Amino acid sequence: MSDKSTPETVETIIRNRKTEKVLCDIEAHRPVPADIAERNREIVLQAIKTAGWAPFHYPRKVDNLAEPWRAYVLWHEQAKQAAIYLRG
Repeated sequence: MSDKSTPETVETIIRNRKTEKVLCDIEAHRPVPADIAERNREIVLQAIKTAGWAPFHYPRKVDNLAEPWRAYVLWHEQAKQAAIYLRG
């Protein structure tokens, strides 16, 4: 039996947890046809634009942000560079 209390055990588990990042094989990439890539690009950009209309339930004066969120889009080449960087 453990000498730790339940809250201490939970804290230990939370503090010691790890997430393994699984990245695809960069060299095994299959290119997306240009027409599909362009259509997907338009859909992603429209989704981000639409997200700007979501309700914001906090006073804007807190930090003067027009939107309470940030979106970062990595298209294929940027995603590939990020994957190479993350692999070290």
